[in-house]
Amino acid sequence: MPTKPLSTEKPPRQLLPRNFRPKGSYEYKVVDGDSWVRLAARLGVDVQKLIYFNFHTNDPGEVNWYLRKYTGCKVPTHDRMNWTFSDSAWPGKIYLPNKTIDMRPTVVTARKTISPLALEFQGPDSPLDALGKFFDVFNLVSTASSMFSTSLILEGLMIGGGMVALPAAMFVLVGGPHEAALNELRKQQILDGLSRGVVLTAVGRSLKYISDHGWVQRSPVNNINYPEYGKQLQGIYNRALVVGIIHGREFNSVAVHNLFAWIGAQMSDYAAKEYVGSESQNWSANKWKNYYRLCAALLQRKMVLR
Repeated sequence: MPTKPLSTEKPPRQLLPRNFRPKGSYEYKVVDGDSWVRLAARLGVDVQKLIYFNFHTNDPGEVNWYLRKYTGCKVPTHDRMNWTFSDSAWPGKIYLPNKTIDMRPTVVTARKTISPLALEFQGPDSPLDALGKFFDVFNLVSTASSMFSTSLILEGLMIGGGMVALPAAMFVLVGGPHEAALNELRKQQILDGLSRGVVLTAVGRSLKYISDHGWVQRSPVNNINYPEYGKQLQGIYNRALVVGIIHGREFNSVAVHNLFAWIGAQMSDYAAKEYVGSESQNWSANKWKNYYRLCAALLQRKMVLR
């Protein structure tokens, strides 16, 4: 019996042939638990680009039409607004791009990955929980300075030099009991910038996306107790964001997959259902931002800053 269309579906304006296969792709059979978000994270590509790669459209109605008619999806979301991937989909085929099989550490760049964070996730399984592994943030900052010049990143983020081009000493926390509360604010700016830079870059977001979607702190941090330190806190966050981007660029496809599998395992049942268990083609910009903020906050659990 044919699967009943969703009310959100509409026929594509430019119909692809049923045997259409994107150039440079391989066939993939979807299974229970798959989603565009998970597959894109596994490959280290942008979600919307992966959808367009398959159907040459990002229109949600057209995408749902293809998922029913071509992929053969049979299981809708609870609100019956979108189709989900499942074992029951028949033929259940989508296509994944060959070029996302990233061998950067040995083939493309001819150099070894030296980011300790990226290296930790490059094994077949992430051993973070088993080993109780934590990462010293100052070591990550120091390592980043030897990995990549920040000039291209600064240009890509379109940040004025005064915002980010701060001395490394800016990360040094000042001693003394009167500095304790202020140091906690500094620590949080470092952790937020670093973890967000890693997550956004590892998942495949471009410098333009990071710049255009509010991830750069473009004004002094507003703190009622320390208004005079707003510019300093702004600079600390932006410099840490650049450090995170440098480390995020070291993640190959295996490391990306393990990173987001680990992050997904840390999510509450509610968050997993909200993000991992849902289709992303209708996500608002705000929902994407909340998702990346959550991923970064979970990654911070493995970062130590003394």
